[in-house]
Amino acid sequence: DPILSALCVLWLLAPFLGWAVSRERSGRARPGEEERVFLLHTAGDIWRYFQRLVTEERHWLPPDNLQETPEEEIAERTSPTNIGLALLSAVAAWDLGLTDRGSAFALVAHMLDTLETLPRFRGHLYNWYDIRSLAPLEPPYVSTVDSGNLLACLITLAGAAEEAGEPVLAEKAR
Repeated sequence: DPILSALCVLWLLAPFLGWAVSRERSGRARPGEEERVFLLHTAGDIWRYFQRLVTEERHWLPPDNLQETPEEEIAERTSPTNIGLALLSAVAAWDLGLTDRGSAFALVAHMLDTLETLPRFRGHLYNWYDIRSLAPLEPPYVSTVDSGNLLACLITLAGAAEEAGEPVLAEKAR
């Protein structure tokens, strides 16, 4: 059977193919000065969004979006993905020198504290919350995509907090 033969060949080649695609590449392109400046400026814009809008009045949760025109309007809702991105944005801002360590990890601590208080369904966060009342938005549902995004962010956060010498935050993130 030719199909079975082809599958056997692929199976035999799998270790080599795995090695080939996962090996380190030499000569990786590094961003030039212009790209580096652009990326740092963009990171600063992102950080300023979270720094301005993740506040005590919003229970330290990031709004879903900010509409700038025709007039400014803030979407007072959030999702697990938004929360994860805000957590990592704080750590990245510190790492890039956009904020000091104390401010970054204080914001992370506030967000994690709020995260622990959010209503859940069988232990899972709902997909949307009102950031003023912390109530799940109707209809309440759990999103595996958003939950997975938050999980990836929390794993990354735990590693970053541990590296930064923040063991309590690392444990909370885990």
